[in-house]
Amino acid sequence: IFWNHPGWKVDQIEGSYEWIDFVEELYKKNMLDGIEVFNGFSFYKKALDWCVDKNLTVMGSTDIHNLISHEYAGHRTMTLVFARERTASSIREALKERRTVAWSGNYLAGKEEQLENLFHACVQVSPSYYSKADKSGKNITQYYEISNASDLYFELHLKEGKGTKEVILYPKSSQIITAPADQKKLTYEVRNTYVRSDQHLVVDIWL
Repeated sequence: IFWNHPGWKVDQIEGSYEWIDFVEELYKKNMLDGIEVFNGFSFYKKALDWCVDKNLTVMGSTDIHNLISHEYAGHRTMTLVFARERTASSIREALKERRTVAWSGNYLAGKEEQLENLFHACVQVSPSYYSKADKSGKNITQYYEISNASDLYFELHLKEGKGTKEVILYPKSSQIITAPADQKKLTYEVRNTYVRSDQHLVVDIWL
């Protein structure tokens, strides 16, 4: 059982965006498997926290009542399921084991482990291909290529370390980042991802 659009008509239906007794009863009986975090372009942030805190499957779907091409210029909202095989049984196993990420527009929502694995599967950094010294010759800057091999979008903001402060990785694109020669790691916050309602994924980029 998946709980769909928990925030639907929140101003009209009492308890529609709350963990009500009926939901708690389903949860205690192990009958509730997951919650829809994205419905179309709606983002139910509290639902993501419930999924994380109560170990439920993160879901995203369209609930569309029209033609897909009329509603979406790009991809439709969906659930990324990390199945071991391309079979119905493997997909079901991944859903039961909570190995999902919800994807809507440029936004991704899911549990930290799944989002981190997804990011590192998509984004790679090449060894330094160029170095440049300043006029003193003491400070050397290294140049690296960071690549996104996926159809996803990533917006990185530097959190720790000295290097390129902001990186936008469009689908199937590469960018140049720089860092001092003695910098071994840059830590970025991925601002278009959510691991909780108020928390973005944080990743280490090893140089």
